[in-house]
Amino acid sequence: MTGPIVSVEIGRSTWQGPAEEAPGREGENARLATREELLAGEILAELTRARAKFPGKNVTFAALVEEVGELATATFEESADRVRKEAVQVAVMAMRMVLDGDHCFEPWRAEKGLDPLDPELRAQAEGRDHV
Repeated sequence: MTGPIVSVEIGRSTWQGPAEEAPGREGENARLATREELLAGEILAELTRARAKFPGKNVTFAALVEEVGELATATFEESADRVRKEAVQVAVMAMRMVLDGDHCFEPWRAEKGLDPLDPELRAQAEGRDHV
């Protein structure tokens, strides 16, 4: 069984993982990770998994709305653990909306004179090479 999760400051970056694997874990910079850091790590891990499972352009907004609906259902009918899992999924899809945009709305937004949601298209429109 692994010990507590810790965060270790290494220069300007942070390593997060099991205490027994922490670089310099015996040093004074080792500390227990906060609940927020653990949750952020869980959300980032799920984001990575979701992007691998559903790569490329997606109907991000529709998926976000679906996840919010599942969170609502879980809130009224399921365990606290299930509510938490659905809330993490909502956070992941909200991140994908920010990071990846939703290509389905680009023609409509362009017609309305709005900037693209897709970060790559927005960068192109602004004359930048990358996001």
